[in-house]
Amino acid sequence: MELFKVILPSILFFGLWTTLVSSGSAPCIMSTDFLEEELDKDKFQGKWYMTSWYYHGTGKSDAPLLENVQSLYQLTDDGNWNITYGAGIMENMCFKNPVEAMIDKSSTRMMWIFNFHLHEIVSTDYQTYAVIYQCLDGMTYCVHDSTQIAILSRKPQPSAETQDVVRKAVRNSCVDPDLLIEVSQTKNCLCDDGNQHKPLQPRHVMIQTSQQLKRTYMRQDVRRSVQVFCVRKKMTLFQLKK
Repeated sequence: MELFKVILPSILFFGLWTTLVSSGSAPCIMSTDFLEEELDKDKFQGKWYMTSWYYHGTGKSDAPLLENVQSLYQLTDDGNWNITYGAGIMENMCFKNPVEAMIDKSSTRMMWIFNFHLHEIVSTDYQTYAVIYQCLDGMTYCVHDSTQIAILSRKPQPSAETQDVVRKAVRNSCVDPDLLIEVSQTKNCLCDDGNQHKPLQPRHVMIQTSQQLKRTYMRQDVRRSVQVFCVRKKMTLFQLKK
């Protein structure tokens, strides 16, 4: 943990989280001012619907693998997040996946999942929408080809006014809002037991020792490790479908 406390602030200081995306003749520079604003974690709790998303390298015409993607954010006793994800797979079934996310000490708007999966809550009004900026390669540097934008809504279908606000926040994150892919919300894949406030037991815990964290930083091919992880997750999903 000590290594984590020392290295991450230095990374933020030198601006390695700044995402550069070519936009005409000048690059788009993502502001990190939102990290200075405290997140009201109690207000952010509850159920969210993912209504659209973007991942670099996924074309507009590509059909999303999942639908009815929903999440339940709950605070743990130590002030971190217990997040339960629910999603539909190919219209055939729903699955739930609980994880534990550790809030970063430098900003309440940053959290870590799976040791390398960085979530930043770029914008939210708590009552209608949230824009989540995710970086799969976060332990070393956050570059455009490893980032994802997820749009969360308190309702399955956000209003036109909310969508306008979301588009502005996405553009400020150096992503063209026209590239967002809609996620259909037609049924409940998260809390079909009627008790959305009862968290499942997390299977993936982010907390690790200083020695483990040091080995993570010393890996020479972090990007390949991330890709292998994603492939394994997809294989698991297809196995669930059978």
